[in-house]
Amino acid sequence: MIRNMLKIRSLLLVILISATSIQAQKMSVGYIYPAGAERGATAELVVGGLNVNKATSVIVSGRGVKAEIIKPTEEEQTSFKKKKFRKLDDQSSPQLADQLNIRITIDKNAEPGLRDLRLQSPVGISNKLNFEVGQYPNVTETGVSTLIINPNFVEKLPAVLCGQILPGETDYFSFRAEKGITLVASVKARALVPFIADAVPGWFQSVISLKNIKGKEVAYCDDFRYNVDPTIILKVPENDTYTLSIHDAIYRGREDFTYRIELGEIPFVQSVYPAAGKVGKKTELTFTGVNLKSNKLSFKPENEGYNTVKAIGLNAEISNSVPFWGVSKSTNLLLNEKTKLQINDNQVIFDTLDLKNRSKQYLYLADANETVTFVVMARRIGSLLDGRLRLFDEFGKQLAEADDLEDDMQGLMTFHADPQLTYTFKITGRYYLQVEDVLDNRGSDYFYVLEKKKVTLPFEVFVSPATLSVPRGGTSIFTVTINSKEKLNKPIELNLSGLPFGTKLSNLKLFSGSKKKEVSVTIPEGSREGNYDLKLSASLFDSKNQSDGKSQNAVAADEMMQAFYYHHNIPAAGFSLEVTPKAPFRIEFPGHLYNGSEYQISFAEGDTTISIPVRIKRNPDFKETIELSVYPKNRNIVMDAVKVFPGETEKTLTISVRSRDVLKQKKIKYGIAIVGTVSGEIDKRGKRILENAAYREMSPLIMITRD
Repeated sequence: MIRNMLKIRSLLLVILISATSIQAQKMSVGYIYPAGAERGATAELVVGGLNVNKATSVIVSGRGVKAEIIKPTEEEQTSFKKKKFRKLDDQSSPQLADQLNIRITIDKNAEPGLRDLRLQSPVGISNKLNFEVGQYPNVTETGVSTLIINPNFVEKLPAVLCGQILPGETDYFSFRAEKGITLVASVKARALVPFIADAVPGWFQSVISLKNIKGKEVAYCDDFRYNVDPTIILKVPENDTYTLSIHDAIYRGREDFTYRIELGEIPFVQSVYPAAGKVGKKTELTFTGVNLKSNKLSFKPENEGYNTVKAIGLNAEISNSVPFWGVSKSTNLLLNEKTKLQINDNQVIFDTLDLKNRSKQYLYLADANETVTFVVMARRIGSLLDGRLRLFDEFGKQLAEADDLEDDMQGLMTFHADPQLTYTFKITGRYYLQVEDVLDNRGSDYFYVLEKKKVTLPFEVFVSPATLSVPRGGTSIFTVTINSKEKLNKPIELNLSGLPFGTKLSNLKLFSGSKKKEVSVTIPEGSREGNYDLKLSASLFDSKNQSDGKSQNAVAADEMMQAFYYHHNIPAAGFSLEVTPKAPFRIEFPGHLYNGSEYQISFAEGDTTISIPVRIKRNPDFKETIELSVYPKNRNIVMDAVKVFPGETEKTLTISVRSRDVLKQKKIKYGIAIVGTVSGEIDKRGKRILENAAYREMSPLIMITRD
């Protein structure tokens, strides 16, 4: 039944995509295989996705990693063109049909961990996927293996086991292990491909099992603590040959069901205590874990909010990372005080529901008409606590209760378990805030940070894509998303820094009531090619156009879809601009339409069409036909495609307004851009016909207004 449902969903996806017979497709990365390599090594990888074979370069975040494209031979190119594309009954997706071979060279001193990997092509930069800089040699699965016949044999531990799970498949790896060692088998599967758009559940739900030579299971794991990716920790019972297996929980599979399993007597940290400390001040930590050189560490967090901390293994290896919460230097941090605590201003409490305490209460002295927000950080900093807050008056009457609060900043979190409670006290008095676990669990791993905030930042800001690609003299568009738990009546001002001198921005003014805002960036033709680190911040303003100090730095993220419906912002390494070589053409608006901060054209009441003049600037040797269309596409404001033939440099475009609701509005401000596409090769894939864009360039956003 499950497989039949998957077939139906795959069919539905293809039908939806095939609704338009010919459409220009951008480049997207679906998987990397193997998804990592050892420090000091050079490895060849396959990047799969849509149009990835159009890439011209590879971008990897951080230092110490170089990547290059391996150009296929003529024979390989011919072989790939003749290759039959997938059938619907193999659970695969046409979005994974293309492949690109790349070579990765990793410096021996490169910092281990996950990196962002993207591809660049003439039509822009792809989405990112995770690539791991590892510490142990890769062992890649070879062919079909079973528990009895041809299991992949691992000669030496520690190692990283790499593979892909295909439909109905289980992969097996055999190895020798000595009695008494603490064996760790830690999987990265969802960590590599966080969300899959056309799968339910919306990620590779891996399951691992360990059996001895007689076939007896000695360990099993599907989830580790609150992590979807499993980890087995086992004191090896006997000298023996063991076999580790991995498969999907419901036996799905295809190319993007990739995994990496760190296997051996390797360091692994389960939790750290305390999980909070002051920025710039050393905190003495105790690790809970295995195969550690020491379970003690003096750690000095660098950032307020999220930090990560790692331990050192028996042979100087670096463990997995666990979260650590950095508290401001000016804040009073109380760590596990034994006495009854009172919640005060400018104070953060780190506490634990230990075995002696089913719950903990904190006194708060409130003023009449005072509004306060109590925030708990627990699951978000590695705790097992599924917290709940209850507020009582001094007579024991419950006034309020709060359970789970979804945190948009935690794009990978599958279960939001931390509470936040906001309450307005009617009278001055003594009140008690109680912290408890909803399942009545307790122990050293049920810790939390509790903070009282009179004013909380009412919004979160994301900017995507995390890497913006703009040719010299050209334009690109990024999206700012405002997530708020309450209605924002005040306008928000955006500020972007780090751009090349002379860059023009459009639509970066104050705005209110909107959750998404698109901004265009036009780079001067003489700008330096290369990477620029950008910083975007957002501030609330009052009616007098004065900032109230509530400023938020935007989190750079890539948007991913889960299970046909849900959208998530997945944080990236940072917000950056890649200035690329000059494009063969660009689309501009006349200078008189620029008012100093954005391009603008007025729209008179009663008009149903808008005339917009554009200029097309070509390189002297560029003679291709360019097709112009409007972005974004919607039913309210439309434009028929317009072709610009060789020799033409100007066009007047006619935009039609078809929505009566829009026509009735007295005030209108609507941003559009003009997209110029030069058609590329036509690619037939069964019933699908794709036309890949040889070039696609955008104009700046122009604001259609009516005052």
